[in-house]
Amino acid sequence: MADTLLKHKGLTGFKQLGYDPVFEAGTQVFGDCIVCGAPKKMYVNPQTKMWCCKKCGGEGGMKTLMHQMNSIFVEAFSGRVAMTLSSNRGLSVRVLKKHGMGYNKLNDTYTLPIPSASGEDLWGIRVYKDRKLMSLSGDTAGLFGWDSIGSAKEIWLCEGEWDKMALEMMLAEEEIHDPVLAVPGAGTFKDDWKPYFKDKVVHVLYDHDEPGKKGTAKVYSQIKNVASKLDFIHWPEDKKEGYDVRDYKLETDESSLDRLGALRKLLQEKPPVDPALIKQA
Repeated sequence: MADTLLKHKGLTGFKQLGYDPVFEAGTQVFGDCIVCGAPKKMYVNPQTKMWCCKKCGGEGGMKTLMHQMNSIFVEAFSGRVAMTLSSNRGLSVRVLKKHGMGYNKLNDTYTLPIPSASGEDLWGIRVYKDRKLMSLSGDTAGLFGWDSIGSAKEIWLCEGEWDKMALEMMLAEEEIHDPVLAVPGAGTFKDDWKPYFKDKVVHVLYDHDEPGKKGTAKVYSQIKNVASKLDFIHWPEDKKEGYDVRDYKLETDESSLDRLGALRKLLQEKPPVDPALIKQA
């Protein structure tokens, strides 16, 4: 029976949050409640993605569950688990906590909430496992940090959440508080994101690899007529494949008095790709 339950696509997001269904009853499955821990009390309908716990009374859809679990994850992010991730990613615990980093004891994963553009709601949760940040199944892609734009005239755009945090740390060293945004992947830039960049100065710092270069081409084609100014990082060719902002931060930690200035000198008006590739993006 367990093998059959594992094939329910509608359960994928629940499993990513630590839910482990053990039985099937009609249109529902049930297992231990991931909110209160009560054995075999959490019922989920894989088709509607509605859930309820017969013990704690919790109920709702995936959005409600994300809100409840995120609070639990944030509280668990402390001590050894926080220091382990800090060391692994080369980011301070303070910065990780600032962004609501959490820890899921149920499946030994880290979690990162993505606020809505207004900052008043939870857009989604990213799960860090096996050195990869993944969206919850069914989540709609959002820009990490879009809630911080406000009236800012200058924006930094990175490829990935770790790079965003690393760049924020470097900017803070110079007491610069420009908003830093992160796309969930180099190839993702949605049409409805363009208004966020209207009349902004935008610095694009994607990874030093083929997906990153193609991604900058996509950004160029999407907002070249929207942003007031655009420039793009051109990493030195001798850098390793996939070299990124976080690598730059780790490489220059405590070794450069003006590493942000050196980073700015790598920015150019055009993406690090030829015009033909830009047209195809």
